Order: sequence, then structure tokens, then C-alpha cells
Amino acid sequence: MIKISVPDADVVKYVDRKIKIFQDEITVTDYKKPIRKVKDGFELTNSEKVSNKSNKHNNIMNNKEKMVQSNNIYRSKKLLIEYALMNKKFWTSFITLTFVENLENVEIANQKFNNFTSMMKRVFPDFKYLGVIEFQKRGAVHYHLLTNLIVGSELCPLQDGKENMYDVKFWNYGHSSGFDLRKTDDNFNVALYITKYLTKDLDKRLFGRKKILKSNNLLKPIEIELSKNEPLYNSALDYLNINDYSITEKDITPTNKYAIPMNIKSCKNISENDVEVIKQIYKKESEVDIDE
Repeated sequence: MIKISVPDADVVKYVDRKIKIFQDEITVTDYKKPIRKVKDGFELTNSEKVSNKSNKHNNIMNNKEKMVQSNNIYRSKKLLIEYALMNKKFWTSFITLTFVENLENVEIANQKFNNFTSMMKRVFPDFKYLGVIEFQKRGAVHYHLLTNLIVGSELCPLQDGKENMYDVKFWNYGHSSGFDLRKTDDNFNVALYITKYLTKDLDKRLFGRKKILKSNNLLKPIEIELSKNEPLYNSALDYLNINDYSITEKDITPTNKYAIPMNIKSCKNISENDVEVIKQIYKKESEVDIDE
């Protein structure tokens, strides 16, 4: 969370708890300090005061820059996991796309990637994907994607002479490979698998660029922000406890001085009916969107 000095007059809402509802999972994040939602969309702790307008501007600019440097990868990984979990019922294949030449220019590479996705959508309008850019040791750009392509189909045919590796149609710029996610066991976690390719030491070529590649037809988690004095503050946890769901929790103490300590409670394998009940409880509050 960003820590910025602003006057209380700019505060829209105080947030103590954030609930995210996925397909069959719910996470409840409790912040050790209230998060202040302000008019320009930033989030900040309730711990600083501003002395004048000049200081306000300088503090905002300085803290925004520090936040980008220290929180960018964390936030991207967080969003990547959320999209992967929310859409896990669609993921049938994991594909890798590489270039024949040693293409290091991200802008040119992304143009070719967009050509590929456009061609795919023309013949498969429901094409879904979620992925990241990775850089080979030689510096070349390549892509890793979760998709809803069915391996063995016309769009993802079996490679010549191979048993379990597949090509990807319309990738005309180099090599492609895919494997069948439907053959993985129950312990396979697609969210963790894709995030490992979002490297810890982010290449400077991605600074100022989107780090997550995703189709526009992906489902998004429902997000609810609550303050302690709101009547619905405990509703989700109360419902899960009453219905005997197992809830795990852990405390997070970030090493980043701009982040806020928090407690995260998680509940998995929630029935579709119970997820819908909880959604209805928060229906008016669940219009918050997420994006990178």
C-alpha cells in the first residue's frame, strides 16, 4: 500500500478489511493500520500529516516513485495469481512462444504477440489467455501463457515425432510448445506455476510496461472493502464458520517499509452455492474492479 501525505479532506473511505471472492475460494485481508482511500485513487496509511500544498505534491511524487520501484513486482504477481485462480476452470494448456531471431525489443515482440492473439481470436472468439514475458539468458523475449486451447486440436496440434508436446497455430515467428494441463494432478497449482516466470529481478525493459498479458474476456475476482464500523464487516467469516468451513490464516510483516502489516485468512473449496450466498450478502459493495 502506498504511504502518502494528504489532508483528511481528501479521504473518501477508511478500509480495515478487504475481501476477495474467487470461484471457490475467499480471502479476507485485515490491515494492522487503516487504509485511507483518497479521491485520486491512492491507498495510504493513517499516520502522516501534510504541512502545505508544496509538501503534499513533493511527498506524493516521491512516494509514488518509491512505490513503483519496491511494490511493482509484488502487485503484478498478486494480480497474476488472482486472475489465474479466478479463471482456473478454463485453463487446459500451458504454452511457450519463442522467436527464431534474438529479438530483445519488447515493443516489437509485443506487436507480433498481438498479431498472434488477433489471428487466434478470429477463428476462436472465446480464446482466453493469461501470461507473462520472460527474458532468456541471451536477452531474447519469449512468452509463457495459460490458455483454454485444447491440446491435440487444430489450434494446438501434436508436434511431429513427439508424444506430449504440441505446437500452437498462428505463431509464425519462431518456436511454440504446449502441454496439457488436464493431465496434471490435484496438487498442481496453475497460479504458482505461472507466477514463477514473473522473475524476482525484473528486467528494466518492462519498467513502465504491463507485466501481465491477458485477454479481455477473463473473469475478475469480486472485491469488497470494509471499515470496522460497517454492519457487514464479519458477515463472510461468520457464514463460513457457521457452515463449518476450514479457515487458515497467517500474519504478514512486509520487509518493505511502504507496505502495511496484515493478517490474511483463506478458505478454499467453497461450494458454488455458498459462494453465491456470500456474493449476495455483499451485492451492493461488490462493484470494485481490479486491473494491472
